[in-house]
Amino acid sequence: MRDDVNLPSVISEIFEIDGKNLLYIEISLISEKTTSLLLEEVRDAIQSVGKIDWIILDLRGNEWWYLEEAAKL
Repeated sequence: MRDDVNLPSVISEIFEIDGKNLLYIEISLISEKTTSLLLEEVRDAIQSVGKIDWIILDLRGNEWWYLEEAAKL
């Protein structure tokens, strides 16, 4: 049986280090939806902790299918 597999292409986690909030975002696949997914993760993080001091954007291991979307990041 065939079925769609939905794997998240943008995931994030918040860490607190020395009183500072660090947002780690991993992008595993860049597509036409990546920019909006990235902004959604940032908005959710800000709503969760109030202030983000540092952002780490991890692009390792992703597929650069949409060069124009990647350039927007």
